Amino acid sequence: MIGQNDDEHDSIGELSPLEQTKINGTPLSVLIKQAADLKSAQSASLRKNFDRLPTYLQNSIFSNCEVIEARNKPFESRLSDAMKFKNMGNLELREGKYYESIAYYEMSISVFRWINNMNPNWKTEGIKDEFLQEEYFRSANESERIKCHELLVCLYTNLAIVYLKIGYFRQAVLSCNDALELDPVCVKALYLRSKARLGPKSGGSAEEILAMKDLKTARKIDPSNDIIMKELRRLHSGRAQIKNKFKSMFKGTFQSQTNRSVRGKMTNFNSNSNPCKQVSSMKNKMSMPTKRKNLIRHLILVAGLTRLLALFIKSICISKGNKV
Repeated sequence: MIGQNDDEHDSIGELSPLEQTKINGTPLSVLIKQAADLKSAQSASLRKNFDRLPTYLQNSIFSNCEVIEARNKPFESRLSDAMKFKNMGNLELREGKYYESIAYYEMSISVFRWINNMNPNWKTEGIKDEFLQEEYFRSANESERIKCHELLVCLYTNLAIVYLKIGYFRQAVLSCNDALELDPVCVKALYLRSKARLGPKSGGSAEEILAMKDLKTARKIDPSNDIIMKELRRLHSGRAQIKNKFKSMFKGTFQSQTNRSVRGKMTNFNSNSNPCKQVSSMKNKMSMPTKRKNLIRHLILVAGLTRLLALFIKSICISKGNKV
């Protein structure tokens, strides 16, 4: 009994205070988790638009001091800071540190494009769509606009490359969409988006058609691009192989059924009979439908001729005034 009580005390001692405390028989830790799940579900209904945004825009709400300070600088200084973040992301990417490179690319984008949360109490009340406002850098002239767009297009395509490496295909498509919105003839964005569409294992013919469309658009823009042409040939070859595979599969099915039926007829012959007679009998049986058809044709022809002859005789008799 003493040993059993000691075991019970040991097991109770391992429980946390939240697990030991119960309300109506339910541990307090379970109640807290249920409340958190309920709160999360309620909050999700209030931020549907936010959840559809690319992650680099979602994360811009949590921008650090460096990014916020860069937004308040003159354009050239602002561009310099954004380029610094971009170059650091490139360095992390070359070293294979994909998530670190994503963080720096997101910082660089956030210098010129970000989400502003107008609710000062959002950290306690949660993120709500009604308080969110997307902010853009407003260029003073055409030169600033071109430089800003060129940088953003480069950042979006760089992000797409990293997303493809880690399997974030939806985010890669969203990044390419933003790049193409700024530069509709960006061949790199079209190529990367086609790769992202074909990435998921659950992808079907619809995604393949969209990927083919992106590649054909890229080919029109840059007909001499070997990478685009190679990818198009690969897709065409893959579709042809799948088509031939299904064709041969169904063809084999029908042939196997025909062969089985013929073998079944051959096995019905008497095994004790002469093999030559079996072959002859098989030929006769195989030709029976043809003989029967020819016989029917001859009978119909004879019946028709007989009918014509009867009508001819009847007409002669009537002309002579006799009755048949």
